Amino acid sequence: MTIPTDIGASFRVRAPEVYERGRSHVTKIEARLGASLVAPSVATFKLLSPTGSTVSTASVTITGSVATATVSAGDLPDTLSFGPGYVEEWTLTIAGVAQIARKDAWLARRALHCPVTQADLEQLHPALGASVRSGSNSVQSQIDSVWADTLGSLYAAGQWPARILEPSTLARYVRNRALAAVFRSFMVGNAQPGSNNGELAAYYDGEADRAWGAIQYLADDDQDGVADSDERGGPGGPIARSLPPDWTGRRFTYRSRVL
Repeated sequence: MTIPTDIGASFRVRAPEVYERGRSHVTKIEARLGASLVAPSVATFKLLSPTGSTVSTASVTITGSVATATVSAGDLPDTLSFGPGYVEEWTLTIAGVAQIARKDAWLARRALHCPVTQADLEQLHPALGASVRSGSNSVQSQIDSVWADTLGSLYAAGQWPARILEPSTLARYVRNRALAAVFRSFMVGNAQPGSNNGELAAYYDGEADRAWGAIQYLADDDQDGVADSDERGGPGGPIARSLPPDWTGRRFTYRSRVL
């Protein structure tokens, strides 16, 4: 059985790990049980290609109870194919038993980074940080969670995130969804009498839903660093005058809606 309590840990996988071809990459994995980190006594790492061959067997260090590996730029040459389907395989010894944890990974020309910061949220709600009642003034955890979910939602909608050349087109959606997450967190435990946190959370969820439907961006399917055309598409279904490249050979099929 792989019940966390039975094996001594859960392995945290928030989003696929995104490697950039030809650039060294630091990756890590956390083992947790309850609210605590669980430190493995021994750990090994390897990165597998979509065909199952070994791309890298980087050494692992355990610092602050977290296992970390560095894949060198030389292990990510231009002979590797772009796309999803790569797998990190970690062997972590916990309480004397070796457990194999896997994390899905992508190889891209350039990773897509979150376009939203706490400063963007505070432009709309200046007292946001001061309202956090956990002894911190940061809402970064909510932004992180929303961004991880955004990557997953794009992929589920048939949009490989690394193809997006205009991260700014995602900013309105991520900002609204993050604000909804923040105000929802304010509702738990320490809700103040007369607060409208629930209404604000619902409002920003609605704004995020509308923003998602309006996302349109230039795309780079062949990963050469420039837009394939001047046509824009989005998670609601790309709009194009011709079909973009078929990713079927990369274990990923890119679908389009043709005018």
